[in-house]
Amino acid sequence: MGRNFLGRIVFFVLLAISSTLAVTVKTVNRIEFADQFCNTSGVQDQSCIVNAINSLPVSGGLIVLPYGITSISSTIVVHKSNVLLIGHDSDVDHDLGGPDPATDLVWTGASGGAILDFSAVQGSGNQRLGRSGIVQAQLDCAGVAGTAIIVRSEYFGRYTDLNLNNCTAAAVDIGVVSVLGEAADAQHNDFRNISIRNLDNAGASGTGFRLTGSPTANSSFNTFTNIFVVHKDGNCLELDDADNNAYLHFRCFRASGGTGTGVLLRGGSSGSAHNEYFFHLEPGQGGLTQAQASTGNVVVGYDQSNGSPNPNIESGTLTWTSDGLNGTGWHIPVLSTTSLRTATADNTDTAGQIVLSGGIGSYTFSGSYTIPPICTASDTSAISAVKISATNTGLTIMGVGSDTINYICVGRN
Repeated sequence: MGRNFLGRIVFFVLLAISSTLAVTVKTVNRIEFADQFCNTSGVQDQSCIVNAINSLPVSGGLIVLPYGITSISSTIVVHKSNVLLIGHDSDVDHDLGGPDPATDLVWTGASGGAILDFSAVQGSGNQRLGRSGIVQAQLDCAGVAGTAIIVRSEYFGRYTDLNLNNCTAAAVDIGVVSVLGEAADAQHNDFRNISIRNLDNAGASGTGFRLTGSPTANSSFNTFTNIFVVHKDGNCLELDDADNNAYLHFRCFRASGGTGTGVLLRGGSSGSAHNEYFFHLEPGQGGLTQAQASTGNVVVGYDQSNGSPNPNIESGTLTWTSDGLNGTGWHIPVLSTTSLRTATADNTDTAGQIVLSGGIGSYTFSGSYTIPPICTASDTSAISAVKISATNTGLTIMGVGSDTINYICVGRN
């Protein structure tokens, strides 16, 4: 009793200071302590949090989560904007022993459920969600819940200082609702200082972050800062339909024997992941795989100091810089040739060999370029001058006699 009373005095003092510094949520109309709203006195379960949220006005407010362990057997849904859930502390992940969080939401419900769902209410007359979120807490899926946090069609949400453990589907699932009266994209949300551990029992199959979309909206312009994901057979970061998100110091660690991918640029039924920007990415042993025809993705600082493999570009283009395996130097390679032409992925479209006849040779591209490519050539028979010219549809080479000429053309349509 004394600790809780003292804690509340300290909390109000800190809140007053932070309000003066303008770092609290945009509009804090009311502050409620969730442990005062439990259905059964002394029993900390989801009813404490749900009832506290329901007590807030439409304009929102701040909910102080209970101290210690709170059992969650059914999803806590937040449909109101400007609702911030704040815990006492989430602690950090430790190599020796486990964390000792001051606020710990532990799933005790059915398999595949979600602990928290921050979503706009679907409907053609409804607005998107705005400026809600959760900070300073641990959410434990316990190898049973599928997801710790669902975010759907929210702007400027705040998700910081969190530990998320052993979720079987995706610890954080970001996406959209299908119908709103305004743009339904999930945008400008801030995910910061988050540790995810999907490693134990059924949680080993879970993904860290998943970003999705629909034919009319997607997950875009969100920021992810100082993120650490320990995964095994699930993926660390999975981008199905996303664009223009920014990632700063994003680190993945795949446990020994795991099969999951570090970063999967996959794309969904409504579009591919494109124009994603990474600034210091360590994908770990799972590496980075671009599995659909995506363009505009950029990695500045692909950290290979701990053995991350080179990106696997199955389709599309990726621009990346790296320190090389074991710090062997920086490079900016062009990894894809598929998009250099319009008609086919055949290598002879961009590089090949011609035997001159009477000092002249020509080649017709299998598909025309919108802009003529840049071509270069060299004489393999002798040290002779070679002249090469290219149009939208082919190239002409002039040299000596019947010399053999190697050529390569590079361009974009």
